[in-house]
Amino acid sequence: MNKYKQKVLREAMKFDFLRSLLIGVYNARTKNPIIKPNIKSIFSSLNIDQAVTELNKDALSKTFKINEIALNQLIEKCKKEFVFPHLKFDGTTIKDSPGQLMNFKSPEAFQKNCIWFKYNDIEKWNEIKSIMYDPKLLEVATRYLGNNPIVRNQYLWWSFPALSNENKNFDSPRYWFHYDIDDYKFLKIFIYLNDVDSETGPHIVVKNTHNKKTWKYKKNRRIKSSKLEGFFDDKEVVELTGEKGTCFFEDTFTYHNGTPPQKPRLVLQVEYSLTNLKLG
Repeated sequence: MNKYKQKVLREAMKFDFLRSLLIGVYNARTKNPIIKPNIKSIFSSLNIDQAVTELNKDALSKTFKINEIALNQLIEKCKKEFVFPHLKFDGTTIKDSPGQLMNFKSPEAFQKNCIWFKYNDIEKWNEIKSIMYDPKLLEVATRYLGNNPIVRNQYLWWSFPALSNENKNFDSPRYWFHYDIDDYKFLKIFIYLNDVDSETGPHIVVKNTHNKKTWKYKKNRRIKSSKLEGFFDDKEVVELTGEKGTCFFEDTFTYHNGTPPQKPRLVLQVEYSLTNLKLG
């Protein structure tokens, strides 16, 4: 797709009726290939009907848990394979920097001046495949998207507190409220791989804003928290905390953010979508 068409589609996604039209036309004309699911689910506490109902209403499902054995296997795999390079504060790699395995017992030792690090070389891990192709997750994605889903991406990332003296009051747009335009329609599952409390950079969601945004907020995809004050009902804002293994579905076309952490946080994200379009 050329950049002009990409920009036009991205702007069209900001208008609810155009987005709904594009989703409807795509689903009417295209049937995505069926993904072969795993035999057994590792998300026994996930209620499929409830999750789909909640997603349609709020863009967010209630939290559920991953099987403890699968969780521990994934964490052990991370300890063996998660290579952490030397980074700049914005998370970009320092050229020709040697990588080293993350020390999970003391991740603070690796953060230096880095505020975050995303690791995406994981799609071939069996521990990730057990999640991507889980029958319950695929069923939720199929019903929410209205089509067989495409596995769009999978990321592991650490979020760190700012340590540098010059960045004590770091105000990164990464932590502003925003909404994503990845595709016509898409769905993400998040899994916390360490305990997340109010000081560990919990994910925050403004429920139901996938269906309602004023023009002011459609135009500005990233907004400081202070500028949203009074616009949303407090009941719509949900802070998602939980012990490691806590999971939730979200359509991140709704407003959301991650709060600046005071303690390191590790999270896995798997995204399902209708297409492989790169809307950005």
